[in-house]
Amino acid sequence: MDTLRDPMDDLDGPAPVMPPRDELRRPRWALVSLIVGILGIALGFVPYLGILLGAVAAVLGHGALRLIDRHPHTLPGRGMALTGTVLGYAALAFGVAWLLVLMQF
Repeated sequence: MDTLRDPMDDLDGPAPVMPPRDELRRPRWALVSLIVGILGIALGFVPYLGILLGAVAAVLGHGALRLIDRHPHTLPGRGMALTGTVLGYAALAFGVAWLLVLMQF
């Protein structure tokens, strides 16, 4: 009698373990921080928008950095999070400076 073989018998070692679903979502904060930081710099001439986008990018970037620092071997994206944070602060500063210039007129 012919027996059916389980294809899993051919694998060596245990099956890889995926991180929890929550851990897969959170590093996206780094990418979102980078995108919002770039938008904050690009749209900094619009009153209040650069300030708002800069603050959002800085907060998201700091959150992503904290999470990545807690799990440095499993979560990538430290460079994106750091860049998003820096761009967020730059957009915030640029937005405040531009708002001060506009108030002079």
